[in-house]
Amino acid sequence: MKKIFTLIAVAAMALSASAQEISFTEGDVVSASTSAPLNNKTFSNGSFSITITDGEGKFAIDANNAYFGDATAQTKYSYRLKTGGKSQTTSGKARFITLNAPSAGTVKVCARSASSSSVRSIEVNGTSQSLNDANAISVDMEGNISETNPTGATKVYPVYEFSVAAGANTINFADGAINIYSLVFVAGEGGGESGGGSSTTGEAGDIFFTEADVVAASTSAPLNNKSFSNGGLTIKITDGEGKFAVDANNAYFGDATAQTQYSYRLKTGGKSQTTSGKARFITLTVGGAGKVRVCARSASSSSVRAIEVNGTSQSLNDANAISVDMPGNVSETNPTGATKVYPIYEFAVASGDNTINFPDGAVNIYDITYIPDTPAAISSVTTTATAAPAVKKYVENGKVVIVKDGKKFNIAGAQLK
Repeated sequence: MKKIFTLIAVAAMALSASAQEISFTEGDVVSASTSAPLNNKTFSNGSFSITITDGEGKFAIDANNAYFGDATAQTKYSYRLKTGGKSQTTSGKARFITLNAPSAGTVKVCARSASSSSVRSIEVNGTSQSLNDANAISVDMEGNISETNPTGATKVYPVYEFSVAAGANTINFADGAINIYSLVFVAGEGGGESGGGSSTTGEAGDIFFTEADVVAASTSAPLNNKSFSNGGLTIKITDGEGKFAVDANNAYFGDATAQTQYSYRLKTGGKSQTTSGKARFITLTVGGAGKVRVCARSASSSSVRAIEVNGTSQSLNDANAISVDMPGNVSETNPTGATKVYPIYEFAVASGDNTINFPDGAVNIYDITYIPDTPAAISSVTTTATAAPAVKKYVENGKVVIVKDGKKFNIAGAQLK
């Protein structure tokens, strides 16, 4: 189920285009104080915000590492908002959080009790859930392996989900102090920000495949008319004969300075065609003019195949792969971690529907990334370390996140807070 590294495994393909996250950073760190530095303080992301009411100055933000998620997808947070006590409404001592949502939807909260021995609750608009550390699970993570922890076993806490209305919603913590690491708003049907910008500029998107997508080719054509979407990108498969499939296969794509590993691929099962009842091609739909970057290989190790977008063709030639030394792939038989890295192919796309063909024969597609014309391209994520580990590219709170040189970027190349 890995996309890039065993620390984070991607659990789902179809993600909300309107998720907005509020989390905390080193720049937000502040101690509790009678001067109440966080009283009336607002944190926002787009049109999603939280405002703290803290009459006594009990709220604080400090550094603390914790993982949240489940067995297949985990996110690490390094800072937390501490409420410093239970919520109350007494004049001059009021302590609660107001969450402002741009529309009806859901909020996903990463939070823990502030007491290791007491189960506390978090309440949104009167709906309460218990923050119980006993519900945490242990997940083995390569990045956390040590002499004393040979499997990298790491505690992962659950994420709590609540329904919210458009406008102001109240977060309480009636049993005592809690610690909040992240809040993610996901718009419900008919609401929220799309991030699309304008009618001529779409939202960036990245489509790859996971264990949950695995399906064999079959005359029942399970992938015919199947759509995959992320952000402003959608692909729809036309497969009249049932030749398409998704299976597990590891491959690295990139160049000498940045590489991404994918663990699953979409197999076309044959060359594209338009014959009635046997049609085989992919329709790629975007919200604005831009470019797509395609990670693909010929399905034959001995034949160079082509991939074509709107009539523009590029050859998928394994001979163009390069070898990159990767510390993570070092072994007794491969002391430098030398790893084959395949090129990424870039095509211009127009707003609306675009057609992907493969006229020479079957090809295997690992990833398709859409970059609209207006935002900065992903190439702004750079490194000078040619032997550095591969770029970490994963899904975090409904968005594709790229980690490079310890910094996080969105799919358009903008650095995240």
